[in-house]
Amino acid sequence: KFLAAASALAALDLADKQPEAAKARFEGVLKVDPKNASAMLGLAELLQRTGGTHEQVAKRIGEAIAADPANPTARLALIDHHARARDYKAAVAAAQAAVAALPDHAEIVEKQARVQLASGDTQQALTSLNRLTQLRPDAATAFIALAEGQLAANDLDAASRSARRALELAPTALGTQRLAIAVAMKQKRPKEALALARDIQTRQPNDPVGFLAEGEIELDQKNFDNAVAAFRKATAKAVPAQ
Repeated sequence: KFLAAASALAALDLADKQPEAAKARFEGVLKVDPKNASAMLGLAELLQRTGGTHEQVAKRIGEAIAADPANPTARLALIDHHARARDYKAAVAAAQAAVAALPDHAEIVEKQARVQLASGDTQQALTSLNRLTQLRPDAATAFIALAEGQLAANDLDAASRSARRALELAPTALGTQRLAIAVAMKQKRPKEALALARDIQTRQPNDPVGFLAEGEIELDQKNFDNAVAAFRKATAKAVPAQ
């Protein structure tokens, strides 16, 4: 309760351009509860918003992790902090430490994969993404992430398998359908891609997405008349969902 009140009051202090008063709110919580990692994270965020250096903010987040090593929010905050600064070496190191502390936390494992991909370590990222699918075997998003990593590694057969599993789990999700189409086109399988586009049209007949996908596939194959016909159908449909 102290922290919720302190956070709300600190936000008002910042709006009034009183950063020192905002800082005092969190410090007040820490006087009562010296190991409150969330209050430490509040101070780190405040420092970042008021011009603190990258190192200063990272130190503050590190203090929160030291106070509560099993706190996933603090672990994720440090990874994100380094990633925003494009310090991927530090982000990967923070992710590795987070996974060592919380090996079964799916969000941390996914974040590790993301920063590994950003750092150019595709093979390690694929290992992390495979682990993610083990932690979330029924989540289409996990298999989408794995397929995207496999595409980055140019492992098209594996990407196709992952995309198909994602489709099994979420057959009507547009992100899943688009991914499956992209993989099929990478594999030079336009007929399969067209079948997927037409499945979208059947499932969502009033959405232009399936017709746009068909038009793009036909255009890629230089079937210009078919492409124009598909694009014309798309223009007659409703605005796609955001």
